[in-house]
Amino acid sequence: MKFWPLSTIVHALTPGPYAIEWVHAGSYAPSPAAYHAAVDAVQRVPGIEAPNLVIIESIGAPARRVYTEYPEFDEWLRLERISFMESDSGFTFGMVDALH
Repeated sequence: MKFWPLSTIVHALTPGPYAIEWVHAGSYAPSPAAYHAAVDAVQRVPGIEAPNLVIIESIGAPARRVYTEYPEFDEWLRLERISFMESDSGFTFGMVDALH
């Protein structure tokens, strides 16, 4: 699985009208146009390979990111509360969670 921390997305969108929306994404939801701009940024910026990162989903509960083995140090340092993930099928989605 690949992931892009929010800081990488903001950097890729700066300067531009959508970077500020993503800076404040923890407070309010970005617009659909900002989401599409972030997905475009994901397609042109290299992601972080995270082979041991998986998403646990449950009905009626938030999805959680977990590692099946200890992450590489660089991978661990790049974890952020908001990130974009790419599934094995190539689907890109935004993920918001607590890092604990």
